[in-house]
Amino acid sequence: MVEREDFIDTDNLIDLFEENPCLWDVKSHEYHNKTLKTATYSKIAERLESEVDLIKRKWNNIRSQYRRERMKERVRKSGSGTSERYKSRWRFMDRLVFLNDSLSSRKTICNMEVSY
Repeated sequence: MVEREDFIDTDNLIDLFEENPCLWDVKSHEYHNKTLKTATYSKIAERLESEVDLIKRKWNNIRSQYRRERMKERVRKSGSGTSERYKSRWRFMDRLVFLNDSLSSRKTICNMEVSY
């Protein structure tokens, strides 16, 4: 059994998550099915010979890094008069494109009264 998330094969983990949108696609009906999600996490942990909590932690770190890299790519470099943009060199950037719809910001509604 893998005891540290460092030893989990990231490429395989990404493939397994992509195959199971119930774990990442908030728009999916299955995303809200806790029984299915628990079973899916267990299957992934078994396939990667690891523990569920390590799989969850590793996935959270991957997803968070992807989100940070996307934000950097959207923002222009401060103080640069050119249209120079950040281009991520993180090796998993292209592998995680399937997350884009689930990570896009949602419209919010302001419930505060505005007085002029």
